[in-house]
This record gives sequence, structure tokens and C-alpha cells, in this order.
Amino acid sequence: FHPFSSFDTVSLGGLVYGQTVLSRACEAANIDFDENEAHSARYDAEKTAELFCTIVNKWKTLSRTESIG
Repeated sequence: FHPFSSFDTVSLGGLVYGQTVLSRACEAANIDFDENEAHSARYDAEKTAELFCTIVNKWKTLSRTESIG
């Protein structure tokens, strides 16, 4: 990768779960999402971080499985 490469959680959510909307990506990842809390900067940032970590952990699990098999 180029040193200035970046990935956003929307793109990763689309790749892994087929969803680019935060609430839908969280639902697909089995992450609780409260529509009443949505759109506050803090809540959205926390859910985005949780989604990102879920995707990274899922990727690590898949990578280990493929390297073993």
C-alpha cells in the first residue's frame, strides 16, 4: 500500500456486510444500534469504532482460517 492509503468504515462495511449505512452495517454485524441516539457525534463515533473493530477482528479470523486450510 502507498503510505497515504486510507480505508473508511463505510467502504469496509460495504465490502464485508454489503451495507454502507452505519445503522444497517451495525445490524449486519450484530452490533446494537439505537436510532434514538443516532446522529450525535459521540454515539456515531463510538458505533463506527465498534464496527471497525468488528470488521478487523473478523478479517483476522478469516485470514487465520485461510492460512491454516
